[in-house]
Amino acid sequence: MEKWISLHIFHHNMRNYDELIVILNQVMTDLENENEVNKWFYIRYWEGGPHVRLRFLTVNEKKTIQTISEKIQAFWKDAEPIESLTKEQYYRDHKFDGQALPFEKLPWYGDRRIQPIPYVPEIERYGGKDVIQNSEAMFHSSSKLVCFILEKLGLDPAKRFIVGLTLTRLLMEQLLEFDDMEDNIQFTSFYKEYWESFVAGNETDELVLLFKANEKSIRKFYSMLKDNPFVTDQLLRMKNELHVVRDTVQDELYIHRIVASHIHMTNNRLGVSPFVEYYISDYLCTFFEEIHKNGVVTIEEASRV
Repeated sequence: MEKWISLHIFHHNMRNYDELIVILNQVMTDLENENEVNKWFYIRYWEGGPHVRLRFLTVNEKKTIQTISEKIQAFWKDAEPIESLTKEQYYRDHKFDGQALPFEKLPWYGDRRIQPIPYVPEIERYGGKDVIQNSEAMFHSSSKLVCFILEKLGLDPAKRFIVGLTLTRLLMEQLLEFDDMEDNIQFTSFYKEYWESFVAGNETDELVLLFKANEKSIRKFYSMLKDNPFVTDQLLRMKNELHVVRDTVQDELYIHRIVASHIHMTNNRLGVSPFVEYYISDYLCTFFEEIHKNGVVTIEEASRV
């Protein structure tokens, strides 16, 4: 019987996380093709030290863990060594998902460790126990989508933020299926408010200025991703799974919160922080307001802007 396995891969050199994630994608895709793994997904996380949480469904736990571990160990063997972080260094000034925790209660794992830690689904966040498997299928597609982007584009910080903005817009359009531009404005305003606590005291104009200076690149990435067959396939898979969730939940405001969570976790996989998400939603809200003032009323019209 298949069961979810969760490995926390502690890796203190955050500069080469993309490379590690691309390698994980390659090994997980191979395991999928060999029918050793059904679904899998990952997130980047902070608790216990910087790490990747890799979750997968498998019928052959021991063999699959060994295969994954060997690939990770090979990556670590070739990776440039760095001085490991200490618990004190890492947790200093950390945001803790918006709420600080007592230092003595914070877990800590050393660099280059693979730690099996049980996966606890956030059932209510994603619509309840009857549809959590649909969100897990969406996690799978989101992970494959982001890995495709990481492998094909090679992201520096500026490009990462621009791609995060583009993905946020595409996910809104595909998953929320709004007809009117006013709905986009309301959703991006709600999404912006959600991340305000991560910006408080550290406000900056730099990211909005970056987006405004790169509007040509934003349009280019939007068209490129929107027209890419692999990207559109993964977005369609996510959309189809959400249809099941929507039919079961039958609460559109709840669906909006579920979609917001999927957008956030896709940005997490890309390496875009909540701080940056605040400015992404700020820019998109202003963008939608401006084109609405210029007579763009429907989402279909907006997709051509």
